[in-house]
Amino acid sequence: MSTAASTTAAARAAIETNNAVRAAVMLQAAAIKNRGALNPSFAYFSADADKNSSYSVPLIPKKGLSDPLSDSSPNKYFTVAADMIVFSSCLKYVLMIFRCPHDKRNGRTCKDDILDTSSFQYKGCLATPGGFYEWTNDNIKQNGEPAGESADGTIPDFSITANRELDEECNRLFADNIAQPTTPIFTEARFNNNRDVRWRTSSNYVPTVATQFATTLKNTDTLASLPFIAGTDDACGNAYWVAVDIIDKVYAEHKNVFQEMETSSSNTAEAEFQKFIKDAKFPLDGNGLPRNKLLSENMALNDLRKGEYIVKHDGSKTYHFTDFGFDHVKNIVSARNKIRTTRAQEPVKEQKQQDHIQQQQTVEKKDDVSRYVMPTFAVVLLLVVMFAARRK
Repeated sequence: MSTAASTTAAARAAIETNNAVRAAVMLQAAAIKNRGALNPSFAYFSADADKNSSYSVPLIPKKGLSDPLSDSSPNKYFTVAADMIVFSSCLKYVLMIFRCPHDKRNGRTCKDDILDTSSFQYKGCLATPGGFYEWTNDNIKQNGEPAGESADGTIPDFSITANRELDEECNRLFADNIAQPTTPIFTEARFNNNRDVRWRTSSNYVPTVATQFATTLKNTDTLASLPFIAGTDDACGNAYWVAVDIIDKVYAEHKNVFQEMETSSSNTAEAEFQKFIKDAKFPLDGNGLPRNKLLSENMALNDLRKGEYIVKHDGSKTYHFTDFGFDHVKNIVSARNKIRTTRAQEPVKEQKQQDHIQQQQTVEKKDDVSRYVMPTFAVVLLLVVMFAARRK
């Protein structure tokens, strides 16, 4: 039996995600940006070493590397993260975290006059929960069991990363802790290589592939049924239920940019994105990096009263794309559409299952006829023959 055939459903799902990551990377592999040096304590993946698209050959994380990097280096590296997109069951609201724009070195006080000017990521925007793949914990064995410390024969399972984010965020944010998520589904892998302006000026830069997973919370069809959000996440940001109508509006306004990002021509995608950044007046700091926004500058949040955690769509408002993690807008739209498609297919699957059950029942009934009727007929025939013989 082949390796692929012997893996469990969990392992097969992990490999499917691995292949999606590889495909996303190879689409723009020639244009991957690397600057500075790798961090020996972090897990990286190599685009060049992982070109094999065989189903049974997963991506292999590399750790303990400190290679000097440049755009001309023969080996190109990237990191992998996982986002968990959490919808209400009616798909009208999505859970988003306000990335705290303040410098933690000044404490977790979130003073408006203290901005983090050396942020690894753009802050002051709304984003879905997510985190980086962990070398020690986020693996499974070929047989689908937890693997622990990464070693030969294990598969990086990015769904473990996403589920960890889901558990941490839900437990931390929901006061009553009664949220019941459905089984998450993998939606896609997104590569930020040419849609991230930091690489142009950052002295140390490795791009990230974000794997996307989505879930819905059961019994959350109304505003009143949305879990109350009482806490903050580990980045000192507040969390909100955001109307998906707002996301749709931002997506529709910049649809051409998102479509360019989907093309296989990385140069075209990069040029279109840079033009978009310039024309849209993306707030930048003195180094040309995205400037963190204050809460008061975020159009989606600036008029919420203290304690409010539901962001409704306001048709009179002009929402700016920097109110959100830009990639997250596309990710939410894609995940919502995939859930809709999956739901539409469920009645068809259910009908096929019912048809199969009926076919099995029909076969079983025929077997019953053969098993009971035919022997009974044979006995009756034998008795008739015996009775006729006795009369002779």
